[in-house]
Amino acid sequence: MIQPTSIAAYNDKDRKKNAETHQFEILKIVKENPESTAREIELLSNGIPAPWKRLPELRSKGYVNNPHTRSCKVTGKKAMVWAAA
Repeated sequence: MIQPTSIAAYNDKDRKKNAETHQFEILKIVKENPESTAREIELLSNGIPAPWKRLPELRSKGYVNNPHTRSCKVTGKKAMVWAAA
């Protein structure tokens, strides 16, 4: 059973507005720093909560894509890069 407080939190207009504002800010970072990894974008995000969650949302809306993978400058691991579509 889904709790009434969970339903209220999901439907909260301020929460949705914040997510959209964060998406816009992350998109701006991606445009200014093309082909960055999610971890690199996180370091540039100035405290935007969970920027890695916004990237797939932006991809599903067609604003960004993942053209290839490369070694992340932060972790050193192979990672997808994000670029404006």
